[in-house]
Amino acid sequence: MKDFIFVDKVFCEIAQYEQDHGLDSLNYNQKVVLWVWHSMGLINNGGLQNFIAWDEVDEEIVGMFKKLNLDEISNIMEEFFLLFPEIDESFTSKQREELLTSKINSIEPTIREYNSKIWDSKKNIVNELMKFIINENVKVG
Repeated sequence: MKDFIFVDKVFCEIAQYEQDHGLDSLNYNQKVVLWVWHSMGLINNGGLQNFIAWDEVDEEIVGMFKKLNLDEISNIMEEFFLLFPEIDESFTSKQREELLTSKINSIEPTIREYNSKIWDSKKNIVNELMKFIINENVKVG
């Protein structure tokens, strides 16, 4: 539990700094912590369905999971995106949600399986983020 608290504390500090100074004020490693932890918050509170509706979702975020040696998670995300070939960067959250809603019945078992795999990896995600924060000396300021 203390690993979770440590990662969450660093995330909150980075998120506050980003809110005060803008996204461009963050370096890449800070963005990794910010976006991976935020992604996991979305997934933990609504599954990949919630994640895909987020305007910021793109291949860069999936690559950040790979940077953390979370290849299984990034592979699941890549497979999940393949279910929605129509989505591009111009899609708004509302458009993403509408597309998901239109397809949900036919892909629900797949989504449930993907969500389960990610939720089962939560402890590993926290551990990898903690190691990354320590090894890369990720901090604010």
